[in-house]
Amino acid sequence: MNRKLSELASIAEIVSGVAVVITLVFLVLGIRENTEIVRASAYAGSMDSLNDFTMNVVTDDDLRPVWLAYVNGNTEIFDADDRAQLQLLLIVLFRNYEKAYFSQRYGLLGTAEWGRFERQICLQVDRAHIVNESTLGFLDIVLTDEFAAYVRSRCQRADE
Repeated sequence: MNRKLSELASIAEIVSGVAVVITLVFLVLGIRENTEIVRASAYAGSMDSLNDFTMNVVTDDDLRPVWLAYVNGNTEIFDADDRAQLQLLLIVLFRNYEKAYFSQRYGLLGTAEWGRFERQICLQVDRAHIVNESTLGFLDIVLTDEFAAYVRSRCQRADE
């Protein structure tokens, strides 16, 4: 009787060990799936922010001409109000970029997704410098020190 109980206990230990391994495998698979969902959500959130920005500019009769002139490099016609509007638009845009930057930094955006944002950041830095060297003066005021330093280091202009 004692021997049978000992054999049953050994079998129970083996079965419980296998059950633990199976449980761990399911947990790992669940965590991977959840990580993929979080990454997709982070990217979607960043893209939604940029899409909202674009739609707000496109549908606003006062902002649209300022933005189009900026994008097309026709800013010589800007008055003080136009420059102020442009700077506010760029603040909003760069805050969206900052959100994407930290998503990437925390591992929530992949290399390809982040590359898309990075190219746009440097494009906007180049455009802003064409308007006026001080157009991006807000970087140190409204953005984190880390992101502002990243933008400066990553988007160095050839003439600087």
